[in-house]
Formats: sequence, C-alpha cells, structure tokens
Amino acid sequence: MYNFTDFKNSFYSRVKDLSLFDSTCGNLLKVVLDGLKVDYVSKFKVQPELFYPLPAFLIIQKIRYLRYKPQSNFSFASFKQRETLIFDVSGRYVRDAQNQAFSFYFHKIIAEIGVKNIIHFVRTLKTNDIGYDVKMSQTDYLKHAAPTRNELQLRKELIRVYKRIKLSGLFNAQELKNIQIAFSSFFTQRIYWRCVFDQLPDLKQVITIVHYHNEAMISMSKERGLRVYELQHGIISTKDIFYALPMAVSPIIDKAFFPDKIFVYGAYWKHILMKGGEYFHRENDIVVLGNYFYQTNLANLNEERTFNTFKESNKIILITTQTFMHEEFIEYILWLSNDLIKHNLPYKIVLKRHPSEKGELYDCFLKSKNVLICDFNLSFLFKNSDIHISIYSTTLFDALQYGLPNFSLASYHSEDYREEILQEKIALPLGKKENPVFLLEQSPKENFDYKYYFDDFEALKQSLTRTLNTP
Repeated sequence: MYNFTDFKNSFYSRVKDLSLFDSTCGNLLKVVLDGLKVDYVSKFKVQPELFYPLPAFLIIQKIRYLRYKPQSNFSFASFKQRETLIFDVSGRYVRDAQNQAFSFYFHKIIAEIGVKNIIHFVRTLKTNDIGYDVKMSQTDYLKHAAPTRNELQLRKELIRVYKRIKLSGLFNAQELKNIQIAFSSFFTQRIYWRCVFDQLPDLKQVITIVHYHNEAMISMSKERGLRVYELQHGIISTKDIFYALPMAVSPIIDKAFFPDKIFVYGAYWKHILMKGGEYFHRENDIVVLGNYFYQTNLANLNEERTFNTFKESNKIILITTQTFMHEEFIEYILWLSNDLIKHNLPYKIVLKRHPSEKGELYDCFLKSKNVLICDFNLSFLFKNSDIHISIYSTTLFDALQYGLPNFSLASYHSEDYREEILQEKIALPLGKKENPVFLLEQSPKENFDYKYYFDDFEALKQSLTRTLNTP
C-alpha cells in the first residue's frame, strides 16, 4: 500500500507533461487522480460503461432512468429562486444536550447566509432531523438521463483522451481500468449536475466541503458560470494528493476543476496551501474563516450517563480514529488495554469512531471492561478526557483548545503525514507498544496559539458573506 508521498512521487515522476489530460471541457488531471486514488477495481464491482458501444450505453441509461425515477417524487419547484447550493457530502451532525441534531459543517454557514437563500444537498444522510432540502438518493436517477448532443460529443472526447493516456504507456492495466471507471463516473455525474442546474435558474454559487472526487460538479458549475467555494473539512498537509500539489500543476489550475476560493480554519492551513502549485500565486483565494463547526461541550443526558458510569473514578485516554486505519487502531488499543490492566493504572480508554467509519469495525471491544466505543459529542469528550491519541487527524489540533496531552501513534502507512504533525510539535510520537501514561512528563508544556490553527469564526464570519457577494 502506497502512502500519499509515494503516490505523488510515483505519479509526477511518470507524468512530466500534464497536457496529456487536456480535453475540450478542461484538464482531467483530478479525474485521473480520483481513479488512481480510489482504486475502483479493487474496492467496487463497477464497470466503465462509458466505454461500451454507444447503443449499449444508451440502453443502460434508459433502463436505469425508468427504473429509478418512479421511486422519486422530489420537486425543485420551491427552490427555483435559491442562489446558493450547499453540497454536504458527509451529512455529519452533532446533537446538543436536548438531543437536537445540527449539521456539523453547515449549521453556522447556513445561519449566516440565510436559510431562504440556499438549497441544502446532502449526499450521505446520517439522520433525518438536520434540516436538509435534498438527499441525493431522491434525485440520483438524474445521472441516467438521456445525454444531450453536447454530452455525446463529450463522451467521444473522453474516449479519445483515454486512448491518448493508454498510448502514453505510463500506466499499467489496473490503473488504466481505474481511469476508465473515473471517466465514466465523471460523465454520468456531469449529466446529473446539468439536470440539477437546469432546475435552478437563479443559482449563482456552490459551497462544498470537498473539491476532490467532485470534478463533475465543479466542471458543470464552471460551464454554467457558477462560482465554487470549498470549506476546509479536515487536515491539509503538504503530503496530500489533492492539496499542496507540485508547482507543475500551476499552469493548468484554471482548467482542472479546482474551486474558485477555499475557506480555511486559520493561518496555519493557509501557509500549507501556499506551498502548493494550486494556490502559491492565488493567495487572495484562500480566506481564513475560523472554526465554523457547530460545537457544544454538552452531551445529551444518556451519553453523559453512559460516559460517567464507564469512567467511574478513572482517568480517560481518548482515542480518535481515522478512516481506513481501523486495523492499526485495533492493534494498538488491544495492546494498551492489556497494558493498563497489567500495570494497574487508573485509566480507561474511550474510542471515538470517525463519523465515516462503520460502527461494526470495532465490535471486538464491545465486551471490554476498560474500552468504551462511542460516537459522542467530540467537544464533550475532549473536555472530560486526560490524554488524547490519534495518528494525523485534525483532532490533534482540536485538542490544543482543551490543553490535552497529545500523542501521534506510529503508523505503517502514514508516517509522511505524521511527520508534519510531529514537526509542528503539537503531539509527541507514540510507538505501537508505548503507553502514553508513562510519557506524560515529556508532553509539551508550552502554550500553543490555538487561533493560529482555528481562528474565531464569530470575528471573521463577515468574510464569508463578503467573499460570496464579491464576483
């Protein structure tokens, strides 16, 4: 398995001329990266239907459209005058002490813009009570709509560009199949967004939390003259595949489906982005917005009761997990759980799953007496914990606000990411068989400038509306 640095080095050492991915609708670099990064061949049973003979492709589109359209009764009629589309790809939410759900990423953003001015799309809906307007499953049939004449021309163009990529000899058979699948998905997703935008004639802009894997939406937005804004949603590192790209990318930025501007948490993240080819000459397109999350230090009564019953008189080691790294976390937690018992230490472990992880991944701890698996309010957990462990998550930066000793767990595949965390000195390195309790004396005692990482949204929120209102 590649780490991200290996992935980037392998890709850009092979591809010297990024015009290889040029097409009539823009440069397809990010679409290619999507295919290679996701690795559709290994993870999904999906075929590159775009490359089927045209009659077969059109028949498949028609059958699926007719199959799925009757299942939807959604209408855009009441949203035709909305100017801002919120595209929430995660559906992440937080519950307050009264158990009311709020969109983690967009509650404050929507409050600032005005709920009557937006249409709120949610791709992955995790609860029905966060106040969304559209869940994509209601409208997903639109990607199977009949292609227009221009879209059929685009199909030919995508096939032509793929043949050029194949003839370059730069990619192996599995990589080529992944690129085909990514092109196929790009094409049908463009049809989807064309159909959506046709229903929203007054739309002026789109706000999303992820620019990558959303190339079709950005491509169609640009074609319609819509501005696209990205909200930082997690850690940004010079090791990223889709951020801080090599300087060689700079000449194609305007045509490679990047957002017009990005809102970041604080100056630290702006400095990271300025090191990459996509923003080093676009400093004004990085806007510091502060910590815009919906947060509360209170848990609902059931969660608080569960937490206190588990804790008893012990101290808490909070471990915040990350997607696709559950095996490493499980290995370490099994060891740490036994080590705490072995040394009779007054500590227990609270395991906070990443919102995008499947709950059953950590079922091996369900019967453990000193490990609690939970999805509780993160702010509440920080406030009531004594030690925090992750690998390279933004939670390591979040924990600074609460003065928690931070530890970055060694990783088989993410040492490149982890290196930046350790260089910033916000966390101590933690080996796979090291107990953080015995390392507390080494924990940094300096006071970090939390605002450097997460600035004050209330003081900066006018920059949101000012940016959105500036053409």
